[in-house]
Amino acid sequence: MSETRAAAWADAAGRAYPVLGPRTALPWLTLAIAAALGAALAWDRPFAAWITREFGVVEDLQVVCLLVAAGLALRLRRALAAGRIPSAPDAGLALLLAGMAAREIDLDRWLLGRRIRISPMRVLSTPPPLVRYALLAVVVLLTAVVGAYCAVRLRQCLAEAARLPVEPWGLLTIAAALLLLLVEVFERALGHMACCPSNFLEEGLELMASLWLLLAMRARGLGLRPDDA
Repeated sequence: MSETRAAAWADAAGRAYPVLGPRTALPWLTLAIAAALGAALAWDRPFAAWITREFGVVEDLQVVCLLVAAGLALRLRRALAAGRIPSAPDAGLALLLAGMAAREIDLDRWLLGRRIRISPMRVLSTPPPLVRYALLAVVVLLTAVVGAYCAVRLRQCLAEAARLPVEPWGLLTIAAALLLLLVEVFERALGHMACCPSNFLEEGLELMASLWLLLAMRARGLGLRPDDA
């Protein structure tokens, strides 16, 4: 690694520190989520089950975190593009985060014509076929355009991916991805633990991972500036 590159990474880490440092947002917000969910479980188990059910409060917060993270990636992409700095990785990150949010609310199933249950007493009916096909076409077209944009600039994306283990925001992104992977792998086991309601651990851990992704995108925005060319 060149001294110039090492200095640039150190500078990026220093600017990201206000978000990821030990006395700042990351540890306190993570602790706050764990404490709030633990208090809800200890105080009223049915209430804890209600807020962590499918399409419940906790899942809504996950979607908000992911969408805000996608918005931050898009804002950074615009800032970098305005400074003529490669910005394909941020377009890909925005698409990935938005896709995760859409998957969380079962948007894919809804667009494919399946009704989805948004509460124990309410089912979201599918839209008319014409509307559904139009929305599906927009989603497919947008995904194809952004995917092609990133594929053409594959070297930029691979170079940015190689920086993940050495960037503060990258390490947090890896941690969030690993947490989501573990939840996916052990989803059935987490849902059958007698100590808590069926969706409690799954939704709580996914909320933490979503928050980490939001903070990672915020730290990336602080660590990269248009004058970092």
